[in-house]
Amino acid sequence: MSKRILIDRNLCTSCGRCLIGCSARVYSYDGAGAPVLADDADERCIGCGHCVCLCPSGAIAVDSISATSITSVDTEHLPTPSQFAELVKYRRSVRNYKQEAIATDELKELLAFLQYAPTAKNLHPLTWVVVNNPGSVRELSQMAIEGVRGDDRFAGMVAAWDAGYDWVNRGAPCVAIATAGPESHWYAQDGAIAAETLDLAAPLLGLGTCWAGLLMNFLATNSELRQRLGIAEKDQIAAALMIGYPDDEIYTSAPNRPEPVVRFVE
Repeated sequence: MSKRILIDRNLCTSCGRCLIGCSARVYSYDGAGAPVLADDADERCIGCGHCVCLCPSGAIAVDSISATSITSVDTEHLPTPSQFAELVKYRRSVRNYKQEAIATDELKELLAFLQYAPTAKNLHPLTWVVVNNPGSVRELSQMAIEGVRGDDRFAGMVAAWDAGYDWVNRGAPCVAIATAGPESHWYAQDGAIAAETLDLAAPLLGLGTCWAGLLMNFLATNSELRQRLGIAEKDQIAAALMIGYPDDEIYTSAPNRPEPVVRFVE
C-alpha cells in the first residue's frame, strides 16, 4: 500500500487519465474500477503531480500535492507564437548596467519564476546565491582578478581591470549563481533551463541579464571566492547570471541571426 499516493475511490470516475501523464508508470488500469498502483509505486514516483493535475474529479493526492493545492493556469493569457517570438528577439545579453541595486520586490518577482522551471526527474537540486549590491559584486570581480594576476592567460583581463573595466561581471549590480550538490547528474542542464527562464523573464520587469561565464569558471577554481559566497567546495556551479537595470542599452530591434541547422530523419 502506497504511503505517498492516495486515491479516493469514492471520487474516482475510472477515466484512466492518471495513466497518461505518469512517466514512471506507477498506475495500471483494466477498464473497471479505480486504477491500481504498482507495488513499488512509492520508489518509482518522482512526485511531479501530473496525475493530480490530470484527474478531473480530484481523486488523487501525491505527497503534499492535491486537488486543493494545485495552481490553475489561465490559458487565455498564454502568449501567441508571434508574441513569444517578439520576446525571444527582444531578450539580449546586456553588459552595461546602472549602478543601483535591484528593487527587492522586482528581484523577488523575477526569482519567483524559478519555482516552475523544470528539472530532470523533478529533483529540483538547485540552490541559488544572490548578491544584490554593486559594491559586493565588484568585490567578487576583484577577488577573481587577483586570483589570476600573474597568469599570462588572463593578462588582458587583468590589464582591463587595472584600467577600470570589469570583464568578469561587467559592472552588474547583481549576480545570481545556481549551485547543486555533488550527487546531481543533470546540474548543468537544470541550471541552463533555470537561468534561461530568468533570462527571458527579466526584460518583462525592465531588467537586463547576461550569462556570467567567467564568474562560473573562476568559481570552479577559486576557493576564496567560494568561501565569500558560502558555496561548499563539493558543490557544482550550475549557472550564473548578471542582472541589473540596463544603462542606455535597451534594444528595440534584433540583428539577423543564422537560421537553425535542422535535419529531419525518417
